[in-house]
Amino acid sequence: PAQILETLTRIVDVAEQLKDGEFDNRASDVVGNYARHIGAFNAARLAHAFELRGKPVGSTRWVLGQLHIATTDIAEGDLVAARRRLRVAAPHLPSQNEALRNYGAWLQILCGERIELLDRARVTEEESLAIRKRALRRFVVRDLGGIVPIEECLEEIMAGTPTDPSTGMVLLPALRSLLDETVAIGTPAQLASVGVPEMLKAADRLDPDQARHLIEQVVRRFSVASDAGLTVARLDLDRYVLFGDGSQQHFEATIDTLLEALRERLPIEGTTDALRLEPFARATAAVAGDTGYSVWERVFSTPRVVVPGAVEFVISDSEASEQRYKLVQALLGDSLDRTAQVEFQPIVDVRERRVVGFESLLRWESEELGRLSPVVVFEAAEQSGAIGRLEQVVVSAAVQGAAALRAVDPACRVNVNLTPAQLRDTAMVEHLSSECHRHGLSPSAIAVELTESALVDHDRSSEALELLAERGFVTTLDDFGTGYSNLAYLVAMRNMGLKIDGSFVRRMLEDERADAVCRMLISAAESLGMSIVAEQVETDEHALRLDALGCTLHQGYRYAPSMTLEAAAAVLADPTSVWAWPDVTTFDGPSDEPTLPREP
Repeated sequence: PAQILETLTRIVDVAEQLKDGEFDNRASDVVGNYARHIGAFNAARLAHAFELRGKPVGSTRWVLGQLHIATTDIAEGDLVAARRRLRVAAPHLPSQNEALRNYGAWLQILCGERIELLDRARVTEEESLAIRKRALRRFVVRDLGGIVPIEECLEEIMAGTPTDPSTGMVLLPALRSLLDETVAIGTPAQLASVGVPEMLKAADRLDPDQARHLIEQVVRRFSVASDAGLTVARLDLDRYVLFGDGSQQHFEATIDTLLEALRERLPIEGTTDALRLEPFARATAAVAGDTGYSVWERVFSTPRVVVPGAVEFVISDSEASEQRYKLVQALLGDSLDRTAQVEFQPIVDVRERRVVGFESLLRWESEELGRLSPVVVFEAAEQSGAIGRLEQVVVSAAVQGAAALRAVDPACRVNVNLTPAQLRDTAMVEHLSSECHRHGLSPSAIAVELTESALVDHDRSSEALELLAERGFVTTLDDFGTGYSNLAYLVAMRNMGLKIDGSFVRRMLEDERADAVCRMLISAAESLGMSIVAEQVETDEHALRLDALGCTLHQGYRYAPSMTLEAAAAVLADPTSVWAWPDVTTFDGPSDEPTLPREP
């Protein structure tokens, strides 16, 4: 408000000092300053500031007032009012000084009054809107109002954004200019970095023609983003930049679709081989107070954790603080049961072609905060002291869901995740037992998923682990192979299953070491009489290879993401309503391997 008041005061001050036929540098200054804060004004306030009554019609002060009010109308989207204002002022523009004439010409093209300029270029109506948007950006950001003749910039505006002829993508400097200009005028702006790290290794081992063909395929897949209205530029061989100026929801959905397209295998020219990418994305949206530079830095300079196939959405520090405060209030409030929801992801037996169980997963969504990562929610819960209450809500919802699913299939089992903190005493195990009793469930209906760190801290968790076994709960060691991975656990723990971490499963078709780890874990589990589930199974090739190695229990997007309890019950009754089963009767293996028989 102080900045708005200062700007308004300066405009009024200059307006009072202007004389007919004069438009000095200070006035041009104010036009630029006003343009930066245009979104904060409305026509009524400006009309009052530039009191037109009593000003001679056609005088500089009168024309300037008309143009300022027209500018406000444009900013508010009222092009009809702006055109009406400009038509009143237009007959008097030729007699004004050059700066004021230029200012009027800019406004005329912004609201479509200079139709002859667009007709001359033979542009469509859709292109006309894009041209006006580019003109508005240049008008505001470069302080062109009243300074630079429209004709000097018209060719650049008509031409649009320069592109790289080899890829058809926008040149990086042009994308950064779009970002700077869009953020400056306060309209929505989003930025994302999309990484495809496998491209560097592939380029090193392929010949130039094969590498070029591979790059062309990747570039074509980015058309998913450009077709959706995003601007795409290439930063490097393995990194691309996306810019959007629409809704954040559309931006995120488009990136999800793009990552899915990039994960499809890329044939290598002249061979039967193919490359599988594990793309990742890091994105953000501009907020009040941002500059193009700060938005860029948030995406490219903040330390990042790469999660293949996922979009990490980064928010500004001020947004993060506000979000954390609201989240803590929700965790401590009465709406926890409504905002902390549990969804269920199917675990299937690919040989028997049936759903054998589900993993229960926390999902947090509220009208105020939208959908948040479970990691963010658990961190806030721990910091606020609400972790115990949150964990009880999640466990209760999971057991209630298990009871409903057992009504559909009495053999169905639901996995519940317990953290090391939950196993430091027996309270959570007692709560789990109590919930099972309340819903008439046998403990065997629940499989408790543990992380390796829970076993490492054995002194503190031993009592809870012993109580789980005593009560008859099945336990599963989650993400095995990524933590401390002491094989002694496999010998010591009874009535336990294993889950192969998804990082090995995703890479097993291209990485012999990852495939060897999967083979070793499957063999060890079979020898010890343990069940084993493969996580993050995303394609038929993964499913068939795992089956060939002897792992028939799968979980992942090849079958289904997490879903509501109602959807899970429907899938349990009829899985084919959601997916088609992979044909595990034959499997030719990866393209560079001979046929792989089913191993004992």
